[in-house]
Amino acid sequence: MNKKVRHLLSVAILIVLGTFYQNSYSGTFNPYETKELSFTIKSDSLRLYGDLQIPPFFLDQTPLVIALHMNRNNSRSYNDFISFVDGNICGGNPVKMYYCPYIIAFDLRGHGRSTTKGQDTTTYEDRDENEYKKIPSDIAYAVNEMLSDTSLNIDTNRIYVIGASVGANVAIMLTEHLPIVSKVVMLSPGEKYIGLEPARALKLFDGKVLIFAGKEDNYSYHSSQNFAKIDTTRIELEILETGNHGTNIINNDSTAMKRMVNWLLLYE
Repeated sequence: MNKKVRHLLSVAILIVLGTFYQNSYSGTFNPYETKELSFTIKSDSLRLYGDLQIPPFFLDQTPLVIALHMNRNNSRSYNDFISFVDGNICGGNPVKMYYCPYIIAFDLRGHGRSTTKGQDTTTYEDRDENEYKKIPSDIAYAVNEMLSDTSLNIDTNRIYVIGASVGANVAIMLTEHLPIVSKVVMLSPGEKYIGLEPARALKLFDGKVLIFAGKEDNYSYHSSQNFAKIDTTRIELEILETGNHGTNIINNDSTAMKRMVNWLLLYE
């Protein structure tokens, strides 16, 4: 059975399920189940944590969104994004359920729960460039571990990444370690941030990129303009009249949130 036929069959099944659900339930539709995952990075025994959002309808192949937060933040900064996807994709029009993804929001190295390295600890307060440079390979290792779990049914043709601020730099640099990524959203990237310089990865990546930056967020604004010039056929730039930075761009602007989610999940 080819991909198009599987897609149509999956959509047909979801329409039936969605119609049944809508006719039998009058409460708030909240399909995601949250599962804490942890991974031990072999190089230095870092314990890396993430929260996996699991949709209720298991298709033949389900997309995966990897969410990477700002510096001095944690996985919870994507709660608004998860709620938006939950209500507008997974729990909205039954046809859209085909696009309902797994979402894995990580606590990056040195942040949130991800601070233990064997008998040692690491924290963002140290601003150790060598630690930050390990983050893209940390995430790649964790995602590859997830891909080895066949019970998740992850569609390797629909693996997407969102990153905010330092997480935006990590997001595109992740593609050098995880080349099956096909789309990247960069929220307020910078040309250099704690040793992470994403220009090389942007040049090498052959997938699609969407960059958001606030016009009043000077460094990110100018960095984003330079990044967009690398390849205008693959890289889209959204400049907003705001000083919001990173996940605040989407959390404080419903239009930006909708634009990002539609581009990421609904547009092939």
